[in-house]
Amino acid sequence: MNEFHRLIRCILACALLIVCAACTSIEVRKDEPVSSWVSRDSMKRKSEASARTVHDRIDGRPVKQFFHRHSAILSDGGMPMMVSTPGAGDDVRFAMPGSDGYGSAVALGDGYFLTAAHVPLKGHGGLFCMDKSGKPVVRSYRVVWTEKAADLAILHADVDTPGVKWAKDRSLANGAGIFTFGFGGGEWKPSQGQIISRGPTGDGNRHSDLKLSAPVVAGDSGGPVVTAAGELVGIVTRADYRWVRAFGRAWMRSGSHTTRPDIGMIEGIIAKDRASRKN
Repeated sequence: MNEFHRLIRCILACALLIVCAACTSIEVRKDEPVSSWVSRDSMKRKSEASARTVHDRIDGRPVKQFFHRHSAILSDGGMPMMVSTPGAGDDVRFAMPGSDGYGSAVALGDGYFLTAAHVPLKGHGGLFCMDKSGKPVVRSYRVVWTEKAADLAILHADVDTPGVKWAKDRSLANGAGIFTFGFGGGEWKPSQGQIISRGPTGDGNRHSDLKLSAPVVAGDSGGPVVTAAGELVGIVTRADYRWVRAFGRAWMRSGSHTTRPDIGMIEGIIAKDRASRKN
């Protein structure tokens, strides 16, 4: 029996080592709220994932350059303000107003943006993006359509933006590599990971929910998820946490979810709104 117990202890010890190796580890202060150390761990994981993208390229361009051209930052309660006009290759610099919240979005072209429905969209905020010429601009936006069940929303702003092409379903198998981008934690940063699983979501299960290994943080919601070829998978909708706390430490493996909408439906809504604007 003692040999059996020793074997069990060895198995448990090995399992703990594997879990710890696969997860990040942070010190947890006594009586620290779970939300506090989860936030710290999430920021650490996203920073690590962002650092791994330094030499990566999307559609032949540096990761940040690609996302700067195709992403947007949403602010509710005021307009974002540009601090300076960036030169070629420089990071975009801007300041966010005091507001009720902010989020991210991806440009679909012709001033249309896809974002998450849970991002504060009260209609009196602003949108920061790059136009087709590469010039940073700030515009007001209007809400075209939302579907809360799928956490999707379409916005329109008076700006000529370069759109992102949709990824084909055949390129979205489990294990496929992806990149995400968003304004989480007040920083415009990328993350990276793989597709883990896929299931239906939204009204009538017409959209898809993809689970990802890429870490995200609050503020990334609505940001683009793309393939290495620069094709749009969907938008960031929520984070996904699995954690263990023991011996004054917390081990966490976090990931995220993206909603991939019914593309025909999205294109139909945009076409209808575009026609109404011309009338």
